[in-house]
Amino acid sequence: MRGILWTEKRADLWSRVFEQSQIRMLMACLSVGVIAGLAVTHVHLNLGIPGHKAWFWIPPILATRFVTRYRVGATVGTFSMLCTTWGLGGHLAGGLMGMPFIAMAAMVWDVIVTRLERRAVRGWLIVPCIIGLALMGNGLAFGKRLLVPSGMHAVHVWGFTGPWFSFISYLACGLIAGIVTAVIVYPVLREKV
Repeated sequence: MRGILWTEKRADLWSRVFEQSQIRMLMACLSVGVIAGLAVTHVHLNLGIPGHKAWFWIPPILATRFVTRYRVGATVGTFSMLCTTWGLGGHLAGGLMGMPFIAMAAMVWDVIVTRLERRAVRGWLIVPCIIGLALMGNGLAFGKRLLVPSGMHAVHVWGFTGPWFSFISYLACGLIAGIVTAVIVYPVLREKV
């Protein structure tokens, strides 16, 4: 039988959700997502390398998730980045068909980072985890190539050609994004210990 104590716990839960610090973290994740969406939409490097847009969205969103420790920070940041990109006419992950892959990567990031925080993974052990998360995120972004009408077409960059170069390029760009994220996040996490 539920009584007064149960309702008090429930009211306490809602008051914790709407604390000022939670709202600040939510707004930080939203604003970083909007800035990442603007960068993805308007910054053109003209490299011709598949997957290079990960350099603009993975480091800020993943670093914000680690720094704010907001449980759904990566998902919130990614959704705001996707909405900004789509609203401004940008082309990330194949448009509407590829967006679920990016959203799925963000949800997986939130689950894995929450587990890392619960297990108190610190020191140099966090660096391979961050790089692995970035690789996984850009690898899922590559999954959209299997669904879009153009499919896995051969890419010719710097003398390399073939359909598997796209996959290798996505992983290499994810690796670079992971290293950049680790360089940003590691000093901040080391100070929090």
